[in-house]
Amino acid sequence: MNKNKILSAMLLAAVFFSSSCKKDEPTPSDNSFKIVANVVNGNDYNSMISSVLAFTWVGNPLNDNYEFIAECPYQNGGFSLTLPDTPDSKFLQNLAASLPSSVIVSNPNVNILAISDIEAYDYSNEYLGWFENVKILGGMHYVMKEWIYADGDVTMSGTNSEELHWDFGLIDYLEATFDLTLKKGWNEIYLESDGTYDPDNPNITYSTSNTTNTTVYNDLEWIFQIGVFNLSNLRHFNKFLHK
Repeated sequence: MNKNKILSAMLLAAVFFSSSCKKDEPTPSDNSFKIVANVVNGNDYNSMISSVLAFTWVGNPLNDNYEFIAECPYQNGGFSLTLPDTPDSKFLQNLAASLPSSVIVSNPNVNILAISDIEAYDYSNEYLGWFENVKILGGMHYVMKEWIYADGDVTMSGTNSEELHWDFGLIDYLEATFDLTLKKGWNEIYLESDGTYDPDNPNITYSTSNTTNTTVYNDLEWIFQIGVFNLSNLRHFNKFLHK
């Protein structure tokens, strides 16, 4: 198992696929964590988008096994998505076991859950695209907000580097720096990523940093991205079986 790939999947915001039918869920409390979004030009999508779903992984993120853990309507140009107070244990992954040794974890017993994707569906329950809370800084440079649940207090610090070699010849050079303080419950983190592309090799060099310092980034915008992914009919059937 490639621990840096797991790390990237859990903490660097992987998007994409799969789900299962919704079962009985705990009733959120008045203090439940909410993701509230006012989408740029959001009213233009009122007649298009019906519902918003938040996804996470079940087990190893590399297995592409995803389920949604929260759902809400899209209305008045945005949404208010309530996350579960205590997520099902099947979604939790041990943080320390998912990280390379160069990243120091203060509490090796803490488990986490990362929101992988926030998706939009139309009035026929067909996938439309996804939402990002992001600031584009130019080129491949951007800042994005992510959401992580931790079942205990924990800090993470360190840097990890890796090369990813793809079958079609592209090489990704990755360097990720972590400076995170997670409290028990839901946490907001900020991922800043920049990259350069060398068409002569070809390769892409990425540099990312992850922080919970909310004073660094305060002007992100909610953007709706039209999707281009081909989702299986089984996914749609399972996800909306309860409706």
